[in-house]
Amino acid sequence: MMTKFLEYRTIGNGPVRVLFAHAWSASSAAFEPLYPYLDVNAATWLFPDFRGYGASAALSGDFTIREMAADLLALVDELGWDRFHVVGHSMGGQAAQLLAAAVAQDRIETLTLISAVPSRGFPVDDESAAFFSAAAKDPDIMAKVCTVLTGGLLGSAFGSAMGKLSVETASPESLALYLEAWTQNDVSPDAQGFGGSVLALVGENDPVLTAQVTALQITNQYSSPRLVTLPGVGHFAPLEAPARLAALVSSHVFRTLDVLDDVDRANQTVPSKIVNAVKAAFTGYERNDRGALNALLAPNFTFEMSDSLPYGGQYVGPDEWVAFWKEVSKEWRYFRYEARDVLVSGAWVIVPVQTDSLSIHDIPMNNEHLFLFRVEGDRIVFCRLYADTARGRDVVQGIPPKRFPRADLHIKN
Repeated sequence: MMTKFLEYRTIGNGPVRVLFAHAWSASSAAFEPLYPYLDVNAATWLFPDFRGYGASAALSGDFTIREMAADLLALVDELGWDRFHVVGHSMGGQAAQLLAAAVAQDRIETLTLISAVPSRGFPVDDESAAFFSAAAKDPDIMAKVCTVLTGGLLGSAFGSAMGKLSVETASPESLALYLEAWTQNDVSPDAQGFGGSVLALVGENDPVLTAQVTALQITNQYSSPRLVTLPGVGHFAPLEAPARLAALVSSHVFRTLDVLDDVDRANQTVPSKIVNAVKAAFTGYERNDRGALNALLAPNFTFEMSDSLPYGGQYVGPDEWVAFWKEVSKEWRYFRYEARDVLVSGAWVIVPVQTDSLSIHDIPMNNEHLFLFRVEGDRIVFCRLYADTARGRDVVQGIPPKRFPRADLHIKN
């Protein structure tokens, strides 16, 4: 019987509770490929249909992102869920961001976002708007949209299947109204502040909601987000890679991060433009150029160095990174580097360097540093500098650096 609440389907009856929020193109039926891979004894998995979709097709409303978040909250309240996890895909991810910030912080344990629309919405140009608008009315054009959103790598049959699923589970009127919602509704002022664990998943072949979009417009809302790129996947991970997605979501929900760590190790690759930017910044001494590197820093980029060094501490954001180097230049006539190597391991770039520098007191310094960078998607999110603390401190204070002899070892045979 239809109620004022969203209609839904549950899988499993375990004590852990997980709420899913579906995307624009179809109802929660798009999550059905996940069902065989979900632990039905450990968790209860809840799949509601938003107003105008699937079993909730008869529910009228405003069809906005705020209404979607409010409907999700009303449903879990009606079910008596005090604590739960939230998983949002695409448009549902935008509503999930708002929901996570709207409820008491101890209620939502984790937030998983799959190719999510940013909380501020995702405005599109006139040509794209016309394309999506036509898709809302015509399943053949919806098929073309879905083909594009998978990078065209799954062929026309996948697009046709998505077009069929869309026409079976969503009305043209609902699609048109929700299109306006996720492209024009900006809920970002009220989507800040969630302090729980955040996992953002993006498809390598998604041409629209890319890792860069996610890093710049979504994960920068959170203190310690994790961004994982899914190789070989486009926008529709629930249908393209259901077993892999179920494993990743479960790993986040159950806090068994082994699967996530395996993905990081096996699948995280550092884009060549980042490697090249690092090389340009730290190779060739007087040819050092940090311009390209600076342009690749994430908004939440953090730089750290030991406070046993001059200028030591934590600096947050690209502006503070740039200002840091300007401050350093006040103490040195020049300070330049030669990278001994640029090593990539998973999401890390490791750069051992030789320095060549001359202080304003005309004291030269040649020592070794190591820069450790972490990459998420195609942005650098973290750097730590390991350096010769004593020698740098001496030179900045105008004291020639003291050199110590090798230890006199007495080894008994």
